[in-house]
Amino acid sequence: MSDALDRARADLVDGRAWKARDRLTGLLTRIDDEVLNLLAQANCEMGDLSAAGGLWFVTGRNDERSREAVAAWRERHGNAQARRRSLPRPVRTTPPSPQVRELRRAAMEHPTTGADGLDAAEKASCSGCSLLAATMVVLVVVLATIGGVTVVNSLTG
Repeated sequence: MSDALDRARADLVDGRAWKARDRLTGLLTRIDDEVLNLLAQANCEMGDLSAAGGLWFVTGRNDERSREAVAAWRERHGNAQARRRSLPRPVRTTPPSPQVRELRRAAMEHPTTGADGLDAAEKASCSGCSLLAATMVVLVVVLATIGGVTVVNSLTG
């Protein structure tokens, strides 16, 4: 395990934050502050301040950089359920830190989801995807029809 952490640290030093992130994500079966802090650092160096903030929230890190990242995470994921869902599954499901327990409690006390399990943002996203899919189907049918007519005209003309 420490070999993987050492390689991830070296990746960060060498400017390969993406590689460190991938290595550390594979280590999330071991939820500890060292892995989470390194993964947050990799996300931060990649410009994903929100992802870093969620992880630093879990660890309870409290310095200027982490406070800025946690604020970005809170802003991006506006309610407790969205914040909880934004955390990697192993972080949510293994014996949680006090911060994750509090987040879980808040998410359960203030549900924002409907009977289908989707909150308003997810429903808007889904309806947008459905509209896009329907538009694509119509476009394919129209193009196929035009292509078919063109083939028939060329054969008969």
